[in-house]
Amino acid sequence: MNVEFLGTGGYHPDAHRHTTCVLLPDRGLCIDAGSAFFRAPERLAAHGVTELDLVLTHAHLDHVVGLTFPLAHIERGTLTAVRIHGRREKLDAVREHLFARDLFPVLPPCFTWHPLPEKESGTLPVAGGRLHFREQTHPGGSLGLRYEADGKRFVFCTDTAPLPGTADFAADADLFVHECNFPDGWEDLAERTGHSTLTPVLELARAARARRTLLVHVSPDAADPADPVGLGAATNPPPHVAVAVDGLRAEL
Repeated sequence: MNVEFLGTGGYHPDAHRHTTCVLLPDRGLCIDAGSAFFRAPERLAAHGVTELDLVLTHAHLDHVVGLTFPLAHIERGTLTAVRIHGRREKLDAVREHLFARDLFPVLPPCFTWHPLPEKESGTLPVAGGRLHFREQTHPGGSLGLRYEADGKRFVFCTDTAPLPGTADFAADADLFVHECNFPDGWEDLAERTGHSTLTPVLELARAARARRTLLVHVSPDAADPADPVGLGAATNPPPHVAVAVDGLRAEL
């Protein structure tokens, strides 16, 4: 299982990072379609993949704007099917608003829409594996995801405050990816916006016994783009933790 980080920033793209998009190209699976989604068709083509399952954690613009980008690849036939999974109300919002004729006049013909079961958490077969989802705390809601295939466990939790139960959800993950929008000291803003600060995320990774942890959805307004959350100054962080960057590839 290969995991490629096409976009690792939050809120808006900047000179260092595009917004959230994570691709498992050999599985034909993508999580979120932020501004980095323009990179996905080329990476899929490199693996000979023409169909994509795309899971939306939620429908905020920095996670869905890229859905308007692949039209040329679809017209050329290099991307033949995009199955979009998410909460029903989020899929409806994307179709009604992002693809409103005054905003973007063409709804790609190969898009199909697949609402998740209407429950707090659940499991379904996706992209040759099992996708587990659970509701998170974020304005408007968001989903935490765990994808299991070929004996590997990949957990992705973005746009969320640290939650009880996340360590169990992510237990023994081969790769645990969690948002870290703010460094320590920004707890008040993190709470108001439904995001996370560094220390609670590191504590989650340790409690989950994650083999590797990567931090994403970092703020584009950080003073130091190389270490936007102060990881270098953290006291006794868990092993194998780093801030993800665009272009990073991990093999599980």
